[in-house]
Amino acid sequence: MQKLYFALRRGFERCQYFSLQKPLRWWMWIVLPLIITAALPVRAQQATFFEDFENVPKGEMPEGWTFYQHGGTDPTSRWKAIQYLGFGTRFLSSLSEFGTGEKDEDWAITPPIPIADGDHLIFDGSQDTWTSFGDMYYVFISTTTADAPDAFEDTLATYTEDEFPKNWQTLKLDLSAYAGQTIYIAFVHVTTHVSESEFDISDSFGLDNLWVRPLQDAKLHEALVANEYPTPMAVSMTPELPFMYMNVRVIGDQGTVNISSLDFTSQGTLDPAQITEATLYYTWDRSLIAISDPSGYIVYGTAANVDGKFSFDGDLDLPVGNNYFWLTFTVNPSYTPTYPYPEVDVTFDGVTIDGTRSGTTVNGFAATRRVVPSIPQNDNFSDAIEITTSSGRYGASNVLAMPQPTIETLAYCAPGGVEDGSNSIWWHFKAPRDGWITADLSACAFNTILVFYNKKYDQVACNDNIDETEGILQSKISEYPVAKGEDIYIRVTGYGDPFAGPQNAASGVVILDFTFTVPLGIENNAGEDNLSIPYPNPAKDNASFTVTRRDAGEVTLQVRDLMGRLVLTERFDVASGEAQTVTLDVAALPAGTYVVSFEDNGRTSTQKLIIAR
Repeated sequence: MQKLYFALRRGFERCQYFSLQKPLRWWMWIVLPLIITAALPVRAQQATFFEDFENVPKGEMPEGWTFYQHGGTDPTSRWKAIQYLGFGTRFLSSLSEFGTGEKDEDWAITPPIPIADGDHLIFDGSQDTWTSFGDMYYVFISTTTADAPDAFEDTLATYTEDEFPKNWQTLKLDLSAYAGQTIYIAFVHVTTHVSESEFDISDSFGLDNLWVRPLQDAKLHEALVANEYPTPMAVSMTPELPFMYMNVRVIGDQGTVNISSLDFTSQGTLDPAQITEATLYYTWDRSLIAISDPSGYIVYGTAANVDGKFSFDGDLDLPVGNNYFWLTFTVNPSYTPTYPYPEVDVTFDGVTIDGTRSGTTVNGFAATRRVVPSIPQNDNFSDAIEITTSSGRYGASNVLAMPQPTIETLAYCAPGGVEDGSNSIWWHFKAPRDGWITADLSACAFNTILVFYNKKYDQVACNDNIDETEGILQSKISEYPVAKGEDIYIRVTGYGDPFAGPQNAASGVVILDFTFTVPLGIENNAGEDNLSIPYPNPAKDNASFTVTRRDAGEVTLQVRDLMGRLVLTERFDVASGEAQTVTLDVAALPAGTYVVSFEDNGRTSTQKLIIAR
């Protein structure tokens, strides 16, 4: 079973995970925004006391608070304000460092707080856990002073390490016994672990969003689209792959609200008749959909007609917190969409809570996803789509494309092949005459790898990223020279781990812009400017050419990579009408395929050069 972890502070906080029906696949990893210790808003009401630590300087205590430290070896390892990952929201934390056999106590004490009728202590608590250290957590009350630990005679709560939350959780403690009194509240973290090492680090205790106020009944705070996903949906995936998810956020401290309807509007280019059913799933506070766990969700409702406005009606009590609804569409399994592929567009319009309809927080938010075939039409080398024009745009999907291990060898331009996800699709071009071809994937919306093959399955050209430093992770091969009758097979694959399986690689709608051009002079008629085939080819350090020029003078040879970038320029003097050998020093160029050319009076002669290392 795979799990997803978010690194927080010095430990790890495990994220929940959940699936609809199928085993783990890359396209089912749906991560919600990670909301940590963000207090749900409280309705207008006078709070007796509140502290969220956001304005406390790092390493300090809030104004009016005090701390007490007993034991330990590091005076700075005490209660103090820190930030998530050094830049996130702030909270109060104690990190106990101590010597073998020593006891360590960290105390954090509030200013004086006058308690009113109905007040409760409400706070978010969490701990980082490396292993079991036997730590204890206490909440003590003093009705006299904060200056002496002995004055905290009342124990409001006691937690063992196993009882205190491992992940952030809101805790509520009744203060009604202190109504009409002024109290001080102490949060105490005690470690008595005996270690064989000289120093050890215990669990860290986190405290955030501290309130003293009456409990509030649950109430709708907001309903919004939490996220939607641009990855296209293969027809066979639609019953199990959420189209988008909504968050119906409930605030308060106790009770529930009842949701009886969620309303949507559908539009887009997909014929609604091809959608056989829409299903709305529900999870509470789930932050990931990943693997099969039927106990982790319920079906809120289904809808058979999603043409225009449609609703899911039900009867469900929602607790305080984040309540997620996941929308899926089941597309007719016999339907085979074609490029440019139809879209499903949906707007989340509103909810009905406790009998009252409310609009969404962000009005008019529409989620859009394309629907693509379950099996790519050009999945295999033998299924390559024919390119029949000199230039044009071609499209297909590599979603659910499967590898051909004997043909789809790892792309040589990806570092060690490790980026080649092997979820490839193919096109084929047969050159009608000598010329250059360019294949450009700039219009794709995902990270691609582009490879040219000959009909013997040899890789003859390859590009991973157009410009990784600029974040352009699509691929392009420019002005690759081809001879009349030459077969070029164009393979497009997505970034990913080839050993993790094709469904763990980047995929989407592949948009291929293809160009075939015939430069002037490429036929090199007798008596005209001519550039011979290089020798040796492949070359290592030097490559020689025979150059024939009609007029005596200087010849400039230019070497370009398959992105069309000029990488080398050399100049030579040649006599007119005579064949002369010139040699290029290519020792500094990396292995790959290059185009060598020279121009004179508007005419261009070119040859292909392969450098091997």
